[in-house]
Amino acid sequence: EAGQDKILHHAPWLLLFHAHVEAPMAEVNAGLALLNASYVCEGLNLGCFFSGIVLAAAQNDKKIPRLLYLPDNHKIYGALVIGHPKFKYKNWIQRRKPAIKWV
Repeated sequence: EAGQDKILHHAPWLLLFHAHVEAPMAEVNAGLALLNASYVCEGLNLGCFFSGIVLAAAQNDKKIPRLLYLPDNHKIYGALVIGHPKFKYKNWIQRRKPAIKWV
């Protein structure tokens, strides 16, 4: 009501990964999808972060899945908040090359 968004930080997009509650490996698949989507965001010069608090809120408040028009037998397994980053870091820490032994 005060115009503050301390959870999503006014991000324009929230990408939710949901599946049937009995879908095998749904949580693992959502994690992999989140990671791949974060790589796509990086390639598009977008910022993103995983939001576990969105998952917790959706599990604790049954109004949230209904508000999102999810089927009754679906559960949210992942949430990715996407937006335009305020800062862009151009300098990286110099690291030694890794010692790799090919077998």
